[in-house]
Amino acid sequence: MDETKIIACEERLRTAMLSSNVEVLDELIADDLIFVNHFGQILSKETDIEAHRSGKLKITGIDILDQRIRL
Repeated sequence: MDETKIIACEERLRTAMLSSNVEVLDELIADDLIFVNHFGQILSKETDIEAHRSGKLKITGIDILDQRIRL
């Protein structure tokens, strides 16, 4: 995978997060993803997607301040 493709996937992910597009989120997020949210909670892919699906999570903006890609 090259840098251009990674940037395009990152943009698709950003757009899907902002619009709560669960189909695209399901496609782009790894099944075994585990992450810590801004409240310090440990979440899985399924938990994250359900929050988008239910409307409990609404992201109104994502500012990319720094992006570094390692191939």
